[in-house]
Amino acid sequence: MTRCNCFVGASFAFPDFSDATGLLLQGVANQSGAQIRLTPAAPYLAGSVWHGVKQTVIGGFSTEFSFRVGPDNNEESHGPCKWVDQSRGTCARRGGDGFAFVVQNYGPRALGLGGGNLGYGGISNAFAVEFDTWFDAELKDPYENHLAILTRGTGELRAEHNNQLGICLDVPDLADGEGHSVRLQYDPLFQTDIATHPSFQAAPHLVDLIYPAAVHFHHGLGTLRVYIDDSSDPALSVPMSFSAFLQLDGGTAWVGFTASTGRSYQNHEITSWSFSEHKSEHSATNSNGGFQASNSK
Repeated sequence: MTRCNCFVGASFAFPDFSDATGLLLQGVANQSGAQIRLTPAAPYLAGSVWHGVKQTVIGGFSTEFSFRVGPDNNEESHGPCKWVDQSRGTCARRGGDGFAFVVQNYGPRALGLGGGNLGYGGISNAFAVEFDTWFDAELKDPYENHLAILTRGTGELRAEHNNQLGICLDVPDLADGEGHSVRLQYDPLFQTDIATHPSFQAAPHLVDLIYPAAVHFHHGLGTLRVYIDDSSDPALSVPMSFSAFLQLDGGTAWVGFTASTGRSYQNHEITSWSFSEHKSEHSATNSNGGFQASNSK
């Protein structure tokens, strides 16, 4: 078991969204009953929601949320046929485009581009965990249904997959209209046991974030893990450092969700959300510029 020498800092919890006080809704996002609907099932829309208080992220955090993505109840997915024949009897439809959990220091009213950009593409100084449900060849999507972690540091974030830190295709159908849960955990110290786990990836883009300033890189790399549907094993784990890659105000950033639709569309709903800050006993800074590891027990 990994040892975490930490104590819980600030936190918030929305078991549902019957009371959405403290949240900032942008674009078409709205409170719909007891959930936040980031987009309805209609074409070419985008929406976002942010917690109204910036959260400290550099010391580590955990966030859990549940979501439902799919068409309106008792309706088929809308949009063009997935296959080329377009005949009514064999038309297979799938909704678009997906949503993302985002950490950013651009602003509390941030909303990016629609379509395959999932509402986060175009936001600067940002990091995204995307839950993509539509194949976009121009964005180098590997498949229509996938989980990915992306950042361009302080630059304008784009949804192209050459900006990814890691990607996972072995996930449940994200747009099946059923409820799913996610747990995301960030540790500012690198957890050595995760480096041998099948979920661990260190994409070439990581080098772009560190170089050419590597000689002045005085940060350690932490670990970010994403769990889906109460699994005890992460679906995806990557090296990450919020203090090194993003420009933050006292280690704080806006946290929230974005989503968008294109010519194909579906509802994107967040049904619960909690967030807990952690404050480590150790600094995540390594003056030697390499990984600062936390031993596992």
